[in-house]
Amino acid sequence: MLLLVGALVGLLAVPMASAGTGGTDRPFTATLSGVATFVVPQGCPPNCQAFTSVGDAMGQVTHLGLVTYHSTHLPYDVANHLDGHMTLTAANGDELYGVYDYVLGGSGPLVVTFTGGTGRPADASGTADESFETIPQHKPMPPCVPETDAFGCLNPDVPWPWSGTMTGTISY
Repeated sequence: MLLLVGALVGLLAVPMASAGTGGTDRPFTATLSGVATFVVPQGCPPNCQAFTSVGDAMGQVTHLGLVTYHSTHLPYDVANHLDGHMTLTAANGDELYGVYDYVLGGSGPLVVTFTGGTGRPADASGTADESFETIPQHKPMPPCVPETDAFGCLNPDVPWPWSGTMTGTISY
């Protein structure tokens, strides 16, 4: 009887030990939809380009289910690597954190690096490519004249529709 119990305990311990520190790599995907807004610092002159871009969305994420997404970054600050921060919050309150670098006018997908979280993804690591589309909103013409407006009549005062997908690998 003791041999049987010992063998069962040994069999259960092997899969747990093989997962290793930080968990096992798993495929990661996300589909998100929401808005991008822009926060201009107080006291910034008209047509100020020193703004923070804020993303808020909802979507479906493997390993988390239905989530809310929140991100912030400074797209004009090209020298500040990994200035973007994102949080995915699951319905149960678990959070997954990530960082990325976004340069205004850049091309290709963003590379998001997972940096932990709370709850089940507390020790999460890995990366995902984030592809997104933002639909710019424009100021009414007239009075806006594209040749004299620093933003070319783009309207940073209203939310812009935003959608994105992420594909990569996560370990937790």
